[in-house]
Amino acid sequence: MNKFNRLSKTYENAFEEYLCNFANDFDNWYKDGSTWYYTFYPSFGMTKDKRVDFLVYGQAVGGWRCGYDVAKDIPSDLLTRVIEESNCAYEKAGYNPLDWVNVKWSSGTFNTFCEDSEIKAFYKGNNRVSSSFFWNLIYKVVSDYYGYERSTFEWSKHTVWSNLYKIAPESGNPSKGEQKTQYEDAIKLIRMELDEIRPKFCLVLAGEKWWEPFQNKLRATELDYKDGVVDALYEYNATLIIVTKRPYCGNTEEFNIEIQPLLKKFSSVF
Repeated sequence: MNKFNRLSKTYENAFEEYLCNFANDFDNWYKDGSTWYYTFYPSFGMTKDKRVDFLVYGQAVGGWRCGYDVAKDIPSDLLTRVIEESNCAYEKAGYNPLDWVNVKWSSGTFNTFCEDSEIKAFYKGNNRVSSSFFWNLIYKVVSDYYGYERSTFEWSKHTVWSNLYKIAPESGNPSKGEQKTQYEDAIKLIRMELDEIRPKFCLVLAGEKWWEPFQNKLRATELDYKDGVVDALYEYNATLIIVTKRPYCGNTEEFNIEIQPLLKKFSSVF
């Protein structure tokens, strides 16, 4: 664990239970295929003493850092590893755990910001982020909200990244069976994240169908707004939750233009 991790021991215990329950239930629906999965712990761009303004959610993450064998790996050992892997950063260069998005944006940024072999080894891998609709929208929304130049790394210092489902196969989103077996634990962690992090804004870039099962248990107060790229608005304990559509590709400027007035309108309320 490092200075960027800020969730409670209670949350960590619930996360470990999540991993145990998924493994224990695995035999009930698993048929033929891989037992290799990926798990994800919230990733913090700021240190513990900083207020979180933006908590952003995707659907799930597979093939990213913490891969494990459901049939073999011990949940307690896995928890320690996933916390570290989701919140590691090359701090000697002043980078935070979300700056991998900035560093690995393109081959050009990678070569510019990875000045020596040690940094390059830390951020190894050929994946580049510039084609991601999710990250293209996030950095624009946060940068424009604060008036930062989009070319800077500043947006990441105000952002926490999480996912609705914390366990996913190596590629793609979890199947209906994989969602069902982890749903109850997933909503428990979502509630704890919102309660502990207490962000001003929560952006759910997953689409209303993915968010609906969570809303059914969370019971956030729905606000009177539904238009364009925004599927719904909710208020949950002084957090504004904005649920948007989630295209595979699309015009991120169109999304940003609709989201910015909502942030400004509710910034004095939340």
